[in-house]
Amino acid sequence: MSNIHFLIDFLLFGFFPEQQRWRLMIILLICLSHTWLTLKFARHSIPLKTFILCSFCLLTSSWYLAFGDGWLLNIIPTNQLSGFILNICLAYWSIPIATVMSVGFCYLMIYQPELWPTHCFVILAKIIRSIPLITLLFFITLILPMMTNIEITRFQAALTGLIIFLIAYIVEVFKGAHQAIDTHQHESAAALQITGIRKFIHIDLPQIIKNSIPSLINTYIGLIKDTALVTIIGLSDSLGNLQLLIAKYEFKHDFLLLFAIIAALFWMLCFICSLFGKKLEKAIVYE
Repeated sequence: MSNIHFLIDFLLFGFFPEQQRWRLMIILLICLSHTWLTLKFARHSIPLKTFILCSFCLLTSSWYLAFGDGWLLNIIPTNQLSGFILNICLAYWSIPIATVMSVGFCYLMIYQPELWPTHCFVILAKIIRSIPLITLLFFITLILPMMTNIEITRFQAALTGLIIFLIAYIVEVFKGAHQAIDTHQHESAAALQITGIRKFIHIDLPQIIKNSIPSLINTYIGLIKDTALVTIIGLSDSLGNLQLLIAKYEFKHDFLLLFAIIAALFWMLCFICSLFGKKLEKAIVYE
């Protein structure tokens, strides 16, 4: 029984200091609070500015709790944030950032397609979608520092790679959702002289989000599973810690149990994300 407790504890939290793990519990609560906040915003229970401010506060608070500042909270090195909680944090931090940035790139592709930054982004997005995620992670971890002489930690490389990879796919989801909007709405907006950023924010974006919810959730679930790839660049996520446990003699016969625990954790997280997507699709309404 003690071995099982140790296995689950190590797979979940890894090398994070035991006396500081209360911070990880608060991060999990923050993730749940953010999903609840999103549902409230979808029902128009809270205004947009409040949602943006609260989302920013939740994201920065989770980052602060994970790594500290050396003043109020002890500093935790990035290599100690490990285990399944690392997979959760990578997904939680990358999904909102990538989604918000994708909205901006979507606007450029729809309303400013002739600008050279838009052309550069379209070419880069096509390249990213045509390569595996692990190739992008290796490029950011190994090749980019040699080309730029900028030191990049493995954690920074993993988070950056996941965000870039997710943006390339979300933009295409948004673009397809925009094409599903009835052309009569564009004509009505033109007749009312609603153009540019006003048209995008008040007419296009609400319908883009509504139409893209199923595809977005599918993309998010794919990203959650892709976070397991960070073990290949040396991060000790749940799979990395699993390999460490298997390498130990006393746990080499428990590899089936270890894989079953990891599979159950990822299934549970993806199932929760799927349920959230269904609730969000039902909750989102138009004013």
